[in-house]
Amino acid sequence: MSPTLDQALDALSSADDLRPSSMRGLSDLDAAGIEETRRVWEQLPPLRRQEAMQVFGEQAREHIELNFDQLARLGLSDPDPLVRRRALANLWECEDPSLQGRFVELLQADPDVGVRAEAAAALGRFVYRCEVANVADEEKRALEDKLLAAADSPERDLRLRSIESLGYSSRPEVTGLIQGAYETQEDSSKRTALLAMGRSGDRRWREAVLAEMRNASPEIRREAAQAAGELELRRSVPELLELLEDTHPDVQERAIWALGQIGGKSAERGLRRFLRAAPDPSLASAAEESLEHLAFVDSTRQLEEGLRAQDRGD
Repeated sequence: MSPTLDQALDALSSADDLRPSSMRGLSDLDAAGIEETRRVWEQLPPLRRQEAMQVFGEQAREHIELNFDQLARLGLSDPDPLVRRRALANLWECEDPSLQGRFVELLQADPDVGVRAEAAAALGRFVYRCEVANVADEEKRALEDKLLAAADSPERDLRLRSIESLGYSSRPEVTGLIQGAYETQEDSSKRTALLAMGRSGDRRWREAVLAEMRNASPEIRREAAQAAGELELRRSVPELLELLEDTHPDVQERAIWALGQIGGKSAERGLRRFLRAAPDPSLASAAEESLEHLAFVDSTRQLEEGLRAQDRGD
Protein backbone atom coordinates (compact mmCIF):
# COMPACT_ATOMS: atom_id res chain seq x y z
CA MET A 1 0.00 0.00 0.00
CA SER A 2 1.33 3.44 -0.95
CA PRO A 3 1.91 5.93 1.86
CA THR A 4 -0.56 8.76 2.35
CA LEU A 5 0.37 12.37 1.72
CA ASP A 6 0.83 12.98 5.46
CA GLN A 7 3.04 9.92 5.80
CA ALA A 8 5.15 11.00 2.82
CA LEU A 9 5.56 14.51 4.22
CA ASP A 10 6.54 13.11 7.61
CA ALA A 11 9.19 10.96 5.92
CA LEU A 12 10.38 13.91 3.84
CA SER A 13 10.84 16.19 6.86
CA SER A 14 12.34 13.60 9.20
CA ALA A 15 16.06 13.27 9.91
CA ASP A 16 16.04 9.63 8.79
CA ASP A 17 17.46 8.41 5.49
CA LEU A 18 15.06 9.10 2.67
CA ARG A 19 13.48 5.86 1.48
CA PRO A 20 12.33 6.15 -2.17
CA SER A 21 9.18 4.13 -1.54
CA SER A 22 8.11 6.59 1.15
CA MET A 23 7.80 9.35 -1.48
CA ARG A 24 5.02 7.67 -3.46
CA GLY A 25 2.41 9.56 -1.47
CA LEU A 26 3.64 12.72 -3.23
CA SER A 27 2.70 11.47 -6.70
CA ASP A 28 -0.14 13.14 -8.64
CA LEU A 29 -0.85 15.82 -6.05
CA ASP A 30 -3.87 18.08 -6.37
CA ALA A 31 -3.72 21.82 -5.68
CA ALA A 32 -4.31 21.40 -1.95
CA GLY A 33 -1.62 18.71 -1.74
CA ILE A 34 0.87 20.93 -3.53
CA GLU A 35 0.28 23.79 -1.10
CA GLU A 36 0.68 21.48 1.88
CA THR A 37 3.87 20.08 0.37
CA ARG A 38 5.18 23.58 -0.38
CA ARG A 39 4.95 24.55 3.29
CA VAL A 40 7.00 21.52 4.29
CA TRP A 41 9.40 21.88 1.36
CA GLU A 42 10.37 25.43 2.21
CA GLN A 43 11.48 24.34 5.69
CA LEU A 44 13.79 21.59 4.44
CA PRO A 45 17.56 22.10 4.36
CA PRO A 46 19.12 22.34 0.88
CA LEU A 47 20.74 18.89 0.99
CA ARG A 48 17.40 17.28 1.77
CA ARG A 49 15.71 19.12 -1.10
CA GLN A 50 18.48 18.06 -3.46
CA GLU A 51 18.17 14.44 -2.39
CA ALA A 52 14.39 14.48 -2.62
CA MET A 53 14.35 15.97 -6.12
CA GLN A 54 16.76 13.28 -7.27
CA VAL A 55 14.57 10.57 -5.73
CA PHE A 56 11.48 11.99 -7.45
CA GLY A 57 13.20 11.71 -10.82
CA GLU A 58 14.46 8.20 -10.23
CA GLN A 59 11.09 6.98 -9.02
CA ALA A 60 9.26 8.48 -12.01
CA ARG A 61 11.68 6.80 -14.43
CA GLU A 62 11.45 3.43 -12.73
CA HIS A 63 7.68 3.43 -12.13
CA ILE A 64 5.62 4.84 -14.99
CA GLU A 65 2.52 5.06 -12.81
CA LEU A 66 4.18 7.74 -10.64
CA ASN A 67 4.12 11.41 -11.59
CA PHE A 68 6.07 14.05 -9.71
CA ASP A 69 5.76 16.84 -12.28
CA GLN A 70 4.04 19.16 -9.81
CA LEU A 71 6.97 18.82 -7.42
CA ALA A 72 9.41 19.46 -10.26
CA ARG A 73 7.53 22.66 -11.08
CA LEU A 74 7.89 23.62 -7.44
CA GLY A 75 11.62 22.96 -7.70
CA LEU A 76 12.04 25.35 -10.64
CA SER A 77 11.80 28.25 -8.18
CA ASP A 78 13.98 26.69 -5.48
CA PRO A 79 16.77 28.92 -4.13
CA ASP A 80 19.28 26.09 -4.54
CA PRO A 81 20.67 25.78 -8.12
CA LEU A 82 21.17 22.01 -7.92
CA VAL A 83 17.51 21.58 -7.01
CA ARG A 84 16.54 23.75 -9.98
CA ARG A 85 18.75 21.70 -12.32
CA ARG A 86 17.28 18.44 -11.09
CA ALA A 87 13.77 19.82 -11.34
CA LEU A 88 14.35 20.73 -14.98
CA ALA A 89 15.74 17.27 -15.69
CA ASN A 90 12.72 15.67 -13.99
CA LEU A 91 10.38 17.41 -16.43
CA TRP A 92 11.96 15.63 -19.40
CA GLU A 93 8.65 14.03 -20.48
CA CYS A 94 6.32 16.92 -19.71
CA GLU A 95 5.20 18.72 -22.88
CA ASP A 96 2.88 21.24 -21.25
CA PRO A 97 3.21 24.36 -23.46
CA SER A 98 2.99 26.58 -20.38
CA LEU A 99 6.46 25.38 -19.35
CA GLN A 100 8.13 26.88 -22.41
CA GLY A 101 8.01 30.42 -21.05
CA ARG A 102 9.37 29.35 -17.66
CA PHE A 103 12.22 27.44 -19.30
CA VAL A 104 13.07 30.48 -21.42
CA GLU A 105 13.19 32.63 -18.27
CA LEU A 106 15.64 30.20 -16.69
CA LEU A 107 17.70 30.05 -19.91
CA GLN A 108 18.08 33.80 -20.05
CA ALA A 109 18.14 34.95 -16.44
CA ASP A 110 19.12 32.23 -14.00
CA PRO A 111 22.34 33.15 -12.17
CA ASP A 112 23.65 29.57 -12.36
CA VAL A 113 25.10 28.52 -15.72
CA GLY A 114 24.27 24.88 -14.99
CA VAL A 115 20.60 25.78 -14.67
CA ARG A 116 20.75 27.78 -17.91
CA ALA A 117 22.32 24.80 -19.70
CA GLU A 118 19.67 22.43 -18.34
CA ALA A 119 16.95 24.86 -19.45
CA ALA A 120 18.48 24.94 -22.94
CA ALA A 121 18.30 21.15 -23.07
CA ALA A 122 14.72 21.14 -21.80
CA LEU A 123 13.65 23.52 -24.56
CA GLY A 124 14.52 20.94 -27.22
CA ARG A 125 11.09 19.32 -27.00
CA PHE A 126 9.49 22.71 -27.74
CA VAL A 127 11.74 23.30 -30.75
CA TYR A 128 10.59 19.90 -32.00
CA ARG A 129 6.96 20.87 -31.37
CA CYS A 130 7.45 24.06 -33.39
CA GLU A 131 8.79 22.00 -36.30
CA VAL A 132 6.06 19.37 -36.42
CA ALA A 133 2.99 21.21 -35.12
CA ASN A 134 1.04 24.17 -36.41
CA VAL A 135 2.94 26.78 -34.40
CA ALA A 136 2.98 30.43 -35.43
CA ASP A 137 6.17 31.45 -37.24
CA GLU A 138 6.70 34.29 -34.77
CA GLU A 139 6.66 31.95 -31.77
CA LYS A 140 8.93 29.45 -33.50
CA ARG A 141 11.45 32.10 -34.54
CA ALA A 142 11.46 33.76 -31.11
CA LEU A 143 12.33 30.47 -29.39
CA GLU A 144 15.02 29.63 -31.93
CA ASP A 145 16.53 33.12 -31.64
CA LYS A 146 16.94 32.68 -27.87
CA LEU A 147 18.66 29.33 -28.31
CA LEU A 148 20.86 30.67 -31.11
CA ALA A 149 21.99 33.44 -28.77
CA ALA A 150 22.76 30.86 -26.08
CA ALA A 151 24.64 28.75 -28.63
CA ASP A 152 27.04 31.70 -29.00
CA SER A 153 27.84 31.64 -25.27
CA PRO A 154 31.44 31.26 -24.05
CA GLU A 155 30.09 28.77 -21.50
CA ARG A 156 30.69 25.36 -23.08
CA ASP A 157 27.81 23.40 -21.50
CA LEU A 158 25.29 26.12 -22.27
CA ARG A 159 26.53 26.34 -25.84
CA LEU A 160 26.42 22.58 -26.41
CA ARG A 161 23.00 22.02 -24.83
CA SER A 162 21.62 24.84 -27.00
CA ILE A 163 23.02 23.24 -30.17
CA GLU A 164 21.49 19.91 -29.18
CA SER A 165 18.05 21.48 -28.86
CA LEU A 166 18.49 23.39 -32.11
CA GLY A 167 19.15 20.08 -33.83
CA TYR A 168 15.37 19.82 -34.24
CA SER A 169 15.24 23.19 -36.03
CA SER A 170 15.28 23.71 -39.80
CA ARG A 171 16.89 27.14 -39.45
CA PRO A 172 19.82 27.39 -41.90
CA GLU A 173 22.16 28.69 -39.18
CA VAL A 174 21.96 25.37 -37.35
CA THR A 175 23.91 23.44 -39.99
CA GLY A 176 27.00 25.54 -39.34
CA LEU A 177 26.65 25.14 -35.58
CA ILE A 178 26.50 21.35 -35.89
CA GLN A 179 29.45 21.28 -38.29
CA GLY A 180 31.49 23.50 -35.99
CA ALA A 181 30.79 21.29 -32.98
CA TYR A 182 31.67 18.18 -34.98
CA GLU A 183 35.00 19.53 -36.21
CA THR A 184 36.39 20.20 -32.72
CA GLN A 185 38.71 17.71 -31.05
CA GLU A 186 36.64 17.53 -27.87
CA ASP A 187 34.53 14.41 -27.39
CA SER A 188 31.83 16.44 -25.64
CA SER A 189 31.40 18.68 -28.70
CA LYS A 190 31.42 15.71 -31.06
CA ARG A 191 28.75 13.98 -28.96
CA THR A 192 26.62 17.10 -29.17
CA ALA A 193 27.07 17.26 -32.93
CA LEU A 194 26.04 13.63 -33.40
CA LEU A 195 22.99 14.07 -31.19
CA ALA A 196 21.96 17.14 -33.20
CA MET A 197 22.62 15.32 -36.48
CA GLY A 198 20.20 12.59 -35.52
CA ARG A 199 17.58 15.06 -34.41
CA SER A 200 17.87 17.05 -37.63
CA GLY A 201 16.61 14.22 -39.83
CA ASP A 202 19.04 15.56 -42.44
CA ARG A 203 20.83 12.83 -44.36
CA ARG A 204 23.69 15.17 -45.25
CA TRP A 205 25.24 13.91 -42.01
CA ARG A 206 25.22 10.23 -42.94
CA GLU A 207 28.95 9.96 -43.75
CA ALA A 208 29.92 11.57 -40.45
CA VAL A 209 27.57 9.30 -38.51
CA LEU A 210 28.89 6.18 -40.24
CA ALA A 211 32.51 7.21 -39.61
CA GLU A 212 31.97 7.75 -35.88
CA MET A 213 30.51 4.29 -35.31
CA ARG A 214 34.13 3.08 -35.22
CA ASN A 215 35.37 5.82 -32.90
CA ALA A 216 37.59 4.71 -30.00
CA SER A 217 35.29 6.47 -27.53
CA PRO A 218 32.27 4.41 -26.41
CA GLU A 219 30.32 7.63 -25.81
CA ILE A 220 30.86 8.65 -29.43
CA ARG A 221 29.93 5.18 -30.73
CA ARG A 222 26.74 5.30 -28.67
CA GLU A 223 25.70 8.69 -30.06
CA ALA A 224 26.56 7.59 -33.59
CA ALA A 225 24.36 4.50 -33.21
CA GLN A 226 21.53 6.68 -31.92
CA ALA A 227 21.90 9.09 -34.84
CA ALA A 228 21.96 6.21 -37.35
CA GLY A 229 18.64 4.98 -35.98
CA GLU A 230 17.06 8.42 -36.03
CA LEU A 231 18.22 9.00 -39.60
CA GLU A 232 17.19 5.43 -40.56
CA LEU A 233 20.50 4.83 -42.31
CA ARG A 234 20.26 1.42 -43.97
CA ARG A 235 23.95 1.60 -44.84
CA SER A 236 24.74 1.58 -41.14
CA VAL A 237 23.21 -1.87 -40.48
CA PRO A 238 26.53 -3.80 -40.84
CA GLU A 239 28.24 -1.43 -38.39
CA LEU A 240 25.32 -1.61 -35.98
CA LEU A 241 25.44 -5.40 -36.08
CA GLU A 242 29.10 -5.19 -35.08
CA LEU A 243 28.18 -2.87 -32.21
CA LEU A 244 25.90 -5.59 -30.83
CA GLU A 245 29.18 -7.18 -29.70
CA ASP A 246 30.56 -3.96 -28.20
CA THR A 247 32.16 -4.25 -24.77
CA HIS A 248 30.01 -1.38 -23.45
CA PRO A 249 26.35 -2.27 -22.72
CA ASP A 250 25.10 1.25 -23.38
CA VAL A 251 26.58 1.10 -26.90
CA GLN A 252 24.94 -2.29 -27.42
CA GLU A 253 21.60 -0.92 -26.22
CA ARG A 254 21.72 2.00 -28.66
CA ALA A 255 22.66 -0.33 -31.52
CA ILE A 256 19.72 -2.58 -30.64
CA TRP A 257 17.38 0.40 -30.67
CA ALA A 258 18.75 1.72 -33.97
CA LEU A 259 18.34 -1.63 -35.75
CA GLY A 260 14.70 -1.66 -34.75
CA GLN A 261 14.22 1.82 -36.16
CA ILE A 262 15.88 1.00 -39.48
CA GLY A 263 14.35 -2.43 -40.01
CA GLY A 264 14.97 -4.86 -42.85
CA LYS A 265 15.86 -8.53 -43.00
CA SER A 266 19.53 -8.09 -42.06
CA ALA A 267 18.62 -6.12 -38.96
CA GLU A 268 16.02 -8.70 -37.99
CA ARG A 269 18.39 -11.66 -38.44
CA GLY A 270 21.08 -9.90 -36.44
CA LEU A 271 18.77 -9.14 -33.55
CA ARG A 272 17.50 -12.74 -33.47
CA ARG A 273 21.07 -14.07 -33.43
CA PHE A 274 21.82 -11.70 -30.58
CA LEU A 275 18.84 -13.03 -28.62
CA ARG A 276 19.88 -16.64 -29.18
CA ALA A 277 23.25 -15.83 -27.59
CA ALA A 278 21.43 -15.31 -24.24
CA PRO A 279 22.52 -11.74 -23.55
CA ASP A 280 22.07 -9.79 -20.34
CA PRO A 281 18.33 -9.76 -19.44
CA SER A 282 18.01 -6.01 -19.89
CA LEU A 283 19.61 -6.18 -23.34
CA ALA A 284 17.45 -9.18 -24.22
CA SER A 285 14.36 -7.16 -23.30
CA ALA A 286 15.60 -4.26 -25.43
CA ALA A 287 16.15 -6.63 -28.37
CA GLU A 288 12.65 -8.05 -28.05
CA GLU A 289 11.16 -4.55 -28.03
CA SER A 290 13.28 -3.60 -31.03
CA LEU A 291 12.11 -6.66 -32.97
CA GLU A 292 8.50 -5.73 -32.24
CA HIS A 293 9.09 -2.21 -33.54
CA LEU A 294 10.99 -3.58 -36.53
CA ALA A 295 8.02 -5.77 -37.46
CA PHE A 296 5.74 -2.75 -37.25
CA VAL A 297 8.09 -0.62 -39.39
CA ASP A 298 8.43 -3.28 -42.05
CA SER A 299 4.70 -3.98 -42.24
CA THR A 300 4.01 -0.26 -42.57
CA ARG A 301 6.54 0.05 -45.39
CA GLN A 302 5.03 -2.92 -47.20
CA LEU A 303 1.58 -1.38 -46.91
CA GLU A 304 2.82 1.95 -48.27
CA GLU A 305 4.57 0.22 -51.16
CA GLY A 306 1.38 -1.71 -51.95
CA LEU A 307 -0.68 1.49 -51.98
CA ARG A 308 1.83 3.20 -54.27
CA ALA A 309 1.73 0.20 -56.61
CA GLN A 310 -2.07 0.43 -56.75
CA ASP A 311 -1.85 4.15 -57.57
CA ARG A 312 0.52 3.35 -60.44
CA GLY A 313 -1.78 0.59 -61.66
CA ASP A 314 0.88 -2.13 -61.24
